[in-house]
Amino acid sequence: DFELNKAKGQIIYPDVHVNLAIVRNYFNFQAFATGGIERHTYSSLKETNHFFNPYYGLGHSALLDNTVEKYNVGGGFNGNIAGRFLYDVKFGYVRYGNAIVDALQLTYDGDGLISLLPGIGYRNYGSFYTDLKLGWESRSVSVDSRFRITDTDIDRDEAICFEPAFFSGNFRARYNYRRRIFAGLTADFASRRRGHAYALNAVDGLVTSRLAYIPLYVNLGVEAEFALTKKLSIWLRGDNLLNMNVQRFPCYNSGGIGATAGIIVNL
Repeated sequence: DFELNKAKGQIIYPDVHVNLAIVRNYFNFQAFATGGIERHTYSSLKETNHFFNPYYGLGHSALLDNTVEKYNVGGGFNGNIAGRFLYDVKFGYVRYGNAIVDALQLTYDGDGLISLLPGIGYRNYGSFYTDLKLGWESRSVSVDSRFRITDTDIDRDEAICFEPAFFSGNFRARYNYRRRIFAGLTADFASRRRGHAYALNAVDGLVTSRLAYIPLYVNLGVEAEFALTKKLSIWLRGDNLLNMNVQRFPCYNSGGIGATAGIIVNL
């Protein structure tokens, strides 16, 4: 049994935001200091990862717990160029108490590996991060992208969990011809995630750890849409065109090359 919501909170959390228009509507400076507490419920974790289930505690940590964002401080700038090119750059440092992390349990018997069981855990760590959002808007072309760099101080040799991806993000570009024919390119990606898994010996019950990785992936997709009328459109999407092992969560590969089609009705 594990105690729930055990992470101690603070009496005071920062909540400061500063915005300064250096060049009004084109270049703005921002600074912030925030913090707070988040209680993880079963429904909230299920929304984040629909594979989540009661076995995710792995017997080594609480299934549902709270996370304390002790402080999150940083700054950056945002704006646009000629009303077309949009940018938002943010960098900072955040310190967590009892933050949720991905975990994995390996079970062995005398003949070798017999099972893989994904799960979660809770760890204290800090993280330097940089967020970069870039976009383009015109009558016929729209581009939206986000890139994130995350460098944590999780002990990579001892912590039995997976660190967040160092580099991750997503990209979408879409072209439209007279608001009737649309074509687009999408991608989401994450660098390799290093961690350690629980290694359980089913014979004697001994628990050790093993070095493990969640592989790098790039999920490349294409999409197309044709408006038959102002209220009815048909669309087609191709997914994971590089046929990569896309594991957003340990053990769950989203599948190989795929396609989806549908209709859009505007009432």
